[in-house]
Amino acid sequence: MKTKVTIGICAKNCQNDLRQITERVTAQDFPHEKMEVIFVDDGSTDNTLAEIQKLAQKMHINYKVHHHDWKGLGFSRNVILKEAQGDYIVWVDDGILIPKDYVTKHVEFMEKNPKIGIARGFIGLYSGPNRVVTLENMGQLPFNNKFAGKTTIKLPGAGGSVYRVEAARFVGGFHDAIKGAGEDMDIDYRILSAGWQIYISKVEFFIEHHESLRKVWKKSFWYGYGAHFAVHKHRSFRQTLIKSNPIAGFIEGVLVFSVAYKQTQKKIALFLPLYYFSKRIVWCTGFLKSHIDAYGHI
Repeated sequence: MKTKVTIGICAKNCQNDLRQITERVTAQDFPHEKMEVIFVDDGSTDNTLAEIQKLAQKMHINYKVHHHDWKGLGFSRNVILKEAQGDYIVWVDDGILIPKDYVTKHVEFMEKNPKIGIARGFIGLYSGPNRVVTLENMGQLPFNNKFAGKTTIKLPGAGGSVYRVEAARFVGGFHDAIKGAGEDMDIDYRILSAGWQIYISKVEFFIEHHESLRKVWKKSFWYGYGAHFAVHKHRSFRQTLIKSNPIAGFIEGVLVFSVAYKQTQKKIALFLPLYYFSKRIVWCTGFLKSHIDAYGHI
């Protein structure tokens, strides 16, 4: 039976999270005989590779496991894109919590809408164990309110997204040169520019965000580091520099607060402006580091 869907899982040093990821995949109600799972271990230094191999055997779904020294997400996602037998790739990254009908509903939608290059559900307000997780999830509320059930030019990123393989291959795949995060925003932009559409469905999923500011800041650093490549490659991305400075982050935090507090009535939302301000400082640090690595000077 022809493979219809490829589940793409890129992993690095996440041995303790893999069981939850594979359980979510196994629980999908889409016919398992029409699915495959491709794992890529991007240079883990813990027991991630061994855990992948152990858990994959229990899934009863066709799978492949790849391992290489650290090369970045762009390279790792390309491994999956090149080998995918499915018409669609569902990216189930670390922390992505998809409901059991997630694959089925998105495949059905994309089969009926051939102009959709990327589809993704809307991110629900995850009941996290601490304030950092709550703040991170609140940031999605304005986006969900505006775009759920609609096409958009906003770039959703790979986590939780369903990529049409034809569209991703048409634009040349991911850029291996992007070492930090941002490889997904780059390809999203190229898919959109090539004439396909991006759709945010009304299917809810969750992201189990990092529980500490240190980990959130580390992620922001890598987003800034990877963004340097996209800003220099795409002129329209240069407005990202304006939107990503700390003052703009504080203003965005105020706007997000106005929506988040109204919807949740949680006083923790008052910290959103400072939270966004701090993340943008770290983002700019990552961008600057990437620039220095590329050119040797500021």
